[in-house]
Amino acid sequence: MRNKFKLAVISIILQATLQVIRDLYPGLRYTGDGIYRSLRYLLPILNVLSVLGVLPVLIALYRNSAFALHADGSNPSSISDSRDEGFIRHLGIRVLTIVSICVLFFLFANFERGLSGAYLVIYGIMLLLGIGTVFLVIEAVILYRKRRNYSASGNMILVLIMLCLLLGFV
Repeated sequence: MRNKFKLAVISIILQATLQVIRDLYPGLRYTGDGIYRSLRYLLPILNVLSVLGVLPVLIALYRNSAFALHADGSNPSSISDSRDEGFIRHLGIRVLTIVSICVLFFLFANFERGLSGAYLVIYGIMLLLGIGTVFLVIEAVILYRKRRNYSASGNMILVLIMLCLLLGFV
């Protein structure tokens, strides 16, 4: 298992390195002779092989009986909180709150004429996403400490989405 794990780590590092090469040299796929031409044909093959390098670890995990017991949830060490079953409602409330505040910013901007309404929308949504991210991270830490893992994981997914949106504004 240790060698398979090393292969998976090397495959992931290779995948990341190939992505950096593709990002730094975008013309590599279209132009070039000699070594560039061979790299142009070699990169897709390495890409497929690096994805397949993770497969032995996944197969070994699938065949492992201890992992199967843990994945089924029949393991007594996996304690689940009954309050954590409503995590979909928990996430829905947070998403609806954020969307409704954004809609309010747009409504306020409709009443405002000129460029100041657009600034209100942009800065308001950026401020909402920034403050909301901080509060969701704090809530996720508290939920992890209370052993409400599904709700905390959902909060962290919302935090990642909000950070991506926030970086799109900047």
